[in-house]
Amino acid sequence: MAISKLQRIRELISDIQADDSCTRINPPLINQFALHNEIPNRWFDWENRVNSPIMIIGQDWGPYVHLKKYIDDPSRDHFASSRTESFIIKTLNSIDPELIDTIFFTVSVIFTRTGSLFRGSQNYNEGKSFEISYPYVSRQIDIVKPKVILTMGGLAIKVVDRHFKLGLGSQKLSEIIRKGEINSSGSLIIPAYHPAAFVSPELQLKSWKNCGLLVKTDV
Repeated sequence: MAISKLQRIRELISDIQADDSCTRINPPLINQFALHNEIPNRWFDWENRVNSPIMIIGQDWGPYVHLKKYIDDPSRDHFASSRTESFIIKTLNSIDPELIDTIFFTVSVIFTRTGSLFRGSQNYNEGKSFEISYPYVSRQIDIVKPKVILTMGGLAIKVVDRHFKLGLGSQKLSEIIRKGEINSSGSLIIPAYHPAAFVSPELQLKSWKNCGLLVKTDV
């Protein structure tokens, strides 16, 4: 008997929770998935969003101390206070307020860094962090099979490049975005800049509007 999407995503979460490889790289990361059921946020809501037609792939969670705030003060939406999350909420609401509930959110590096910084190389090796995370993100794509995948930034493009064997190689992100959407294996990939990138809001918004429009037209 075929295993359901929900069963497969639950197995994936269990596999991540049991994985301690992130603690053995240098510098080490933290496996925050012990907190999975305690963090009521759309970025962890994989079980309820496993049938979503849209997948958004971001960069990383940021530092563990930021996630831990949910446990210390569960009444606050700490994600909404970040620049990235504020952009996402504002942009999706401007397109269609119901769109945010049709999206499976994930990130390219699924384990969290130590320290308190969201960017930079302190306490963080991007290459190693990406490699130990990629198999799980690739499995998410296989399980969800989204119609549309919007990638936020260079690491997210690297995920879909490897998963779909796009052959993008060393192309600059700006060039990939300029060329537009990529159709591969039943998914339409929309390359976009990360919301924290220093590019015009108009350029950012164009990619996100396409995301909603293409799902509505049943691409």
